[in-house]
Amino acid sequence: MEFEKPSVYSNAGQTSGAARDIESHLNMYEHIVENSYANNSRLYLALEKTANIDEITDFLCWDAVQPPFTEYLGHWVRRVPKFLRQSLLEHLEIEEREQHSQYFKEMMQLLARYTGRGDARPKNGPLDHETLDTLNYTFSARCAHEQNSAFFSGGFFATELMSAKRCAQLFNGLVRNGIPGEQLTYLKIHFGADSHHALEVRNEFLRPLLKDDLTCGLSILNGISDRLRRSAQYLMWYERNRDIKSLRGLH
Repeated sequence: MEFEKPSVYSNAGQTSGAARDIESHLNMYEHIVENSYANNSRLYLALEKTANIDEITDFLCWDAVQPPFTEYLGHWVRRVPKFLRQSLLEHLEIEEREQHSQYFKEMMQLLARYTGRGDARPKNGPLDHETLDTLNYTFSARCAHEQNSAFFSGGFFATELMSAKRCAQLFNGLVRNGIPGEQLTYLKIHFGADSHHALEVRNEFLRPLLKDDLTCGLSILNGISDRLRRSAQYLMWYERNRDIKSLRGLH
């Protein structure tokens, strides 16, 4: 997924009123994420509306082998500029304090009981680690070495903004299949908090970066675009390569 470069970047650094453009940049970023395929995929719609519990559990098994979010944030602690570091440390502390990894593990154990599985391996085929590595570039140490803080912040923003909707869709799908909502702590935390986290990233990372140098907006856009492109490629790959009966005929 590629996005046209807004003309504002060509002379943003020379515009005396550049500060007035910050809000329009932020609104543009939000619009791009909210209207992307990664945020509006057929797969997540199927997981919410029509998929059975085995299909949802299979999909979540892939999340079970992805790197913890705390590891992703930790890659950047020493790489972001000082005016972002305290905000990043606070986000990292929240992630660690809320024990997201433990809640996810408990949710997978719950689904294993409901589906009669003994572990977190999907029934519909082995995990494709090459595909996962391509998806997870945003969260890797390699990305932290190759990209800048604006790229990171764009990917961070896109991830948090998509997560709120995705977790709500997964929650709805599991409740529809008879899983008690009060037992889905991991999803409840995320769809309740990640919209707020996205707003925090917007105000505590994107806004200060643009205020410091409006021309970094292109790197923010590249980080958002890369995250959305990789996520969309992964979702479409999953749709093509996994036998999800509930996807058939879904538009």
